Amino acid sequence: MALVLGMTYMWVELFIKQYTQRLDWDQNLCPVLKGITVSLILQYTLFCLLSLRYAGDGARYLSSSFASTPIWSVCTHFVNSSHCMGSRNILQYCEKPRPRELLTLNVTSVHIYYTEYMKSNIRGAWTWRFFVVAVMWVLNFCLTTVPDSVILKFYKYLVVLKHVCSILTYAYLAISTGRAEEAFFKLMDINMNANNSIGATVSVVALVYGVGMIGVHDFGSTSPFTMTDNAVIIFTVLYILLSSLRSMSVNILLIQLSDCVNIHSDEVGNWHYIFFVLLPLATEFLFGQKVINISIYLHVLLSLLPCLVLYSLTVTRLLHSEFPSTKFIYIQGLICLFGFLLSVPILLVDQYVDEIRTGLIYGLNITILYLGGLKMAIIMWIYGVRKFSTDINFWLGFSPTKFWTVCWSVLPAILWIAFGNAMYDVAQWEESEVEKRCALMWCLVSAVITFGFQIRIIVRYAMKNNLMGAFRNNKKYGPFDKRDRKRRRRYDVSIDERQCFHDCISIDEEIDCNHLPLMNTGEGPSSIDSQSTLTQMYESATSRTESVITLMETKPDTKEKQA
Repeated sequence: MALVLGMTYMWVELFIKQYTQRLDWDQNLCPVLKGITVSLILQYTLFCLLSLRYAGDGARYLSSSFASTPIWSVCTHFVNSSHCMGSRNILQYCEKPRPRELLTLNVTSVHIYYTEYMKSNIRGAWTWRFFVVAVMWVLNFCLTTVPDSVILKFYKYLVVLKHVCSILTYAYLAISTGRAEEAFFKLMDINMNANNSIGATVSVVALVYGVGMIGVHDFGSTSPFTMTDNAVIIFTVLYILLSSLRSMSVNILLIQLSDCVNIHSDEVGNWHYIFFVLLPLATEFLFGQKVINISIYLHVLLSLLPCLVLYSLTVTRLLHSEFPSTKFIYIQGLICLFGFLLSVPILLVDQYVDEIRTGLIYGLNITILYLGGLKMAIIMWIYGVRKFSTDINFWLGFSPTKFWTVCWSVLPAILWIAFGNAMYDVAQWEESEVEKRCALMWCLVSAVITFGFQIRIIVRYAMKNNLMGAFRNNKKYGPFDKRDRKRRRRYDVSIDERQCFHDCISIDEEIDCNHLPLMNTGEGPSSIDSQSTLTQMYESATSRTESVITLMETKPDTKEKQA
C-alpha cells in the first residue's frame, strides 16, 4: 500500500512539472499552495543538513580505507585500549573451532574507534568533519554555476554508477560467501514479522518518492512526449530491485559477522552504527575488504552530493523568482554560506545534541506526511480530479484509468491517517523526553509557518473582495507556451474523443455522421481550435440573420442610386 501511495504522489508531481515546465507552478494552480511550498523547502533543508553528518563520517572512513591498515583496525590510537581487540586478533579468535563464546562489540577496535571518534576524543575529529562539510558546500556552489543540462547529465551518470556498484557488490558477496539464499529468507522474515505502524511504514516510502518535499528535479527538461505513468512504474520496479540487492548485501555481511560476534537488535536498528561499525567489522572476514569499504562509503558520498546540488538549485530558482532584481549567483552564495553555518550545530556529537538530532529526524518523518496530504487535498479536492485528468488527456493524449483517479481521491485522507498514527506513536514514547519534545516542536513550527503564509494570502485576496481567488487557478497555470494555455482553456474531451472530423451538423454515437457541413466552417478543421461543436449551429443561425439584416439595410441605398 505504501508503494502505491508513493507512485500516486510521484506521478502527480512529475506530470505537473512536465506540464507547466516551471518550479513556481504552485501559486498559479492555487495561491494558498505557496505556504505549503515554503514548508516543503524547510523540510528538505533539514533533511540535507541531517544527511551531511553521513557525508563527513563517510569521507573520514573512505580515506582510511585506502591505507594499508585502516585506523579502526588497530588499538594503538585510542585512549581506552586496555580491553581493546584489534581486527587481527578478532580473526584469530574466530578461526578457533566451535564451540566458542561470541565476542561482544564493546571490546572490538571498530566499536571503540566509533565511540571515541563520535565523542571527538580522537585528534582532529572535529577539524576533519568541518573540513569535509566545507568542501561539500564549496563543490555545491561550483556545480550550481554550470548549465542545468550538465548538472542533470552529471546526476544521471552518478545514479548509474551507484547502481552498478550495488550490483557488483552484491554479486561479489553472494559468490564469495555463498549466503545469498540465507540473506534472502532473513530479509523476507524481517518484512513479514515487522511490527512497524502505518505511519512509520509510509514515512520510509515517503522519503523515497518525495512526499512532503520539493519532489522531482527536472528544471523543465522532461520531454512532453514522456509517459509519466510508465516512468513512475519503471522507477518503482528499479527501486524495489536495487534496494533489495543493497539490503541483501547488508544482510550477508551481518550474517557473516554474527557467526563470531554477538549483535543486539538495538544496534541493528541504528543505521549510522551499521554503516560505521558493523559493516567495516564484517568486511574484515572477506578477501576484498578494501574494495567493499570503498564502494560502501563512496556510495554514501555519491548519494549526498547530487542531492545537495539539486536542492540548492531549486531553492535558488524559487528565491530568484520572488526577488528577480537580485543576481542568481548572489542568492546561491548566501544559500551555501547559511547552509554551512547551520551545519555546524548538526555536527556536534554531544549526547544531548544527538537526542535533539534524533528528535528532529522523527519530526521530519511525521511532518512530511501532513504536508503531503495537505498539498494533495488542494490539488485533488479543490482544483479537482476531473480537471487534473483533463490536463493529462490534453497533454499526453490519454485519460487516466479508474485506478489512478480513485487513488488520487483518497490519497490525502490516507496520508493524514498515517500522520495521525505517527503522532500517536510519538505521544506514547517513554524512552527519551528530549526526542519527543523535539519531534513535536518541529511539527508545530512547520504548521505555524504553513498556516501563517496561507492566512496572509487569504487576507490579501479578501481585501481585494476576491476571497475565492485564493483557492482558484489563474490563467497562467498550464503549459509554458501561451498558445498552449489558450488551447487548454478551449479544450473539450468530448471533441477529442468523437469519431467524425467533417464538422457535421448532427453527431450521434450510433450514427457516424451525415456529411452535411456547416455553412460557416471558415478555414476548416486544420487544428483543435477550429474543430466545431454542436453550439456552432446556433452561431451559424445568428450569422444568417445578421446577413439578412445587412441586406435589408443596404436596399434603400440601392433604390436611391436607381432613382
